[in-house]
Amino acid sequence: MKNTINGYIRKDGTVGVRNHVLIIPSVLCAKKVAERIAYGTPGCVVASHNQGCAQLGDDYYQTRRTILNTALNPNVASVLIVGLGCERVSPHEIQEEIRASGKEAELIMIQDMGTAESIKEGSEIAKKLVEEAKYVERKEVPVSSLVIGVECGGSDFSSGLSANPAVGQVSDKIWKENGRVILPKPLNWLGPNTFFSREWKIKK
Repeated sequence: MKNTINGYIRKDGTVGVRNHVLIIPSVLCAKKVAERIAYGTPGCVVASHNQGCAQLGDDYYQTRRTILNTALNPNVASVLIVGLGCERVSPHEIQEEIRASGKEAELIMIQDMGTAESIKEGSEIAKKLVEEAKYVERKEVPVSSLVIGVECGGSDFSSGLSANPAVGQVSDKIWKENGRVILPKPLNWLGPNTFFSREWKIKK
């Protein structure tokens, strides 16, 4: 087995296997504008959510952390943040932290230009980011540089025949090459006939 893959090496050292331009709203009130921009611009994906307004304490910090880490995902080449202008989660702070990682992050504010103009301006920025992302080349990297997450999406008549075995086999191979696999729950969600290797142990 070849122990390397072709991936996108980000400036913070992480490795992705996709090269998306992410459109992300800083608050639920901006998500429709973000969706219009993303759905109208090939090469973009949107991460919609219903948070970001009137939050305090741990609730606020979790939303802020989730937005930021979604943008920092190595499968994301660059980011357009769609802010409203009165939200609790500051889009300007999010932009600064993304840029500090070496990743490009643009920002538009709906209250500064209105809905229609925000969609128009955001779409132009998104197209520019997509064009720039095309110049990012895949490079050969070791499998150990990969971090993947697996999720139980709900069982149907085919999951035990195809999806679970495929996810388990890929996870086993990455684990054996010293990559990392993040599980949302204990392995027992796959049932007694788990398709993950029985050899899994915590690596220090």
